[in-house]
Amino acid sequence: MPREVTERIALGMVEAWPDRVSHIEGHAIYGWDGLLVALSNLADDELNVTLVEREPEDPLGALSRAEWLFRAHGRVLGVELERGRHPALERAARMLGLYPAVTRPAMAAEVADLAPPAPREGVSFRRVRTREVLAAMVELEVEIFPTERDVAERLFGPRTLERTGTRMSIATVEGRAVAMAYVHVHEGAIGVFGVGTLPTFRRRGIGGAITAFAIDEASEGADLAWLQPTALGRSVYEAMGFRPVAMWQVWTLPAARRERAHGV
Repeated sequence: MPREVTERIALGMVEAWPDRVSHIEGHAIYGWDGLLVALSNLADDELNVTLVEREPEDPLGALSRAEWLFRAHGRVLGVELERGRHPALERAARMLGLYPAVTRPAMAAEVADLAPPAPREGVSFRRVRTREVLAAMVELEVEIFPTERDVAERLFGPRTLERTGTRMSIATVEGRAVAMAYVHVHEGAIGVFGVGTLPTFRRRGIGGAITAFAIDEASEGADLAWLQPTALGRSVYEAMGFRPVAMWQVWTLPAARRERAHGV
């Protein structure tokens, strides 16, 4: 796929994160010198992030300010970078003692080319539109990932239903919620997040099917779908037609320094 696709993914990340956290009490969004910091005010470092809108004029200064903001909010700096896209920022990150703790592919597909799997009989899908269904999504978040309950309850609090940029979906079997996904749409590109299936319901095609359902629900006017899968889910998305277009890394402190930063 052309470079334009990776640029749309990078922009989609920048647009999605503020929407993902803006409903949470105490959240904070900062932007300067090409960086975006989205702090959720949740006690989970993976839900607080620094992203790149453009190459900073002063990469080390920009990251140093981001690190200060994270510390001020009681979190450890995390920076999501497309590998090789911002070499000056990678050098600055190393100067601050950060390293790429997580590496995962960004995968993309034309919406029209997707080949969704057919789930087994008895699986149904629905958008999350009510507090009752939202509560089921909280339970899935806790059981699948696993996320601390107080974090999940705030991440998917009632105000989540007011967000216009994010659409959430669940899959059920005999009335029980068994899988989840949510998408964020920006300028015709659908970013897929939070796909997960309860362990006892895996290998039934439900993960791919809930992904396809969530994309279809947001497909009007969209031409591209993208996601960043774990190793566990990559083969599922490849079977649907997704292909790797870039590698993304999460830069953060080594474990020992993270523990000290958290006062452990």
